Amino acid sequence: MGIQAMVAGSNRDTAKVARLLTAREWDVVQLMAEGRTNREISRALYISLETARWHAKNILCKLDLHRRAQVAAWWHGLTARPPREPVLPPQAIPAPC
Repeated sequence: MGIQAMVAGSNRDTAKVARLLTAREWDVVQLMAEGRTNREISRALYISLETARWHAKNILCKLDLHRRAQVAAWWHGLTARPPREPVLPPQAIPAPC
């Protein structure tokens, strides 16, 4: 399975992709998903512009994506997924008649 299939895939595949990115790259992904420019990312994370560009380039490469909009779509897909098994309150058991 290619990385693009994993990026678009299940929660298990998402976990594999998640291990590809460093903690700082996750910070950059979140800001990219907000539509921030490299300059804005560098200011928000207190890093140089070149470092922000480097992180953005690495993220695109690691995720096998070509555009920042694809990163944003992937991120929003991750954050929009419901939990696999929602926790439901216990059901009341009716008393026998």
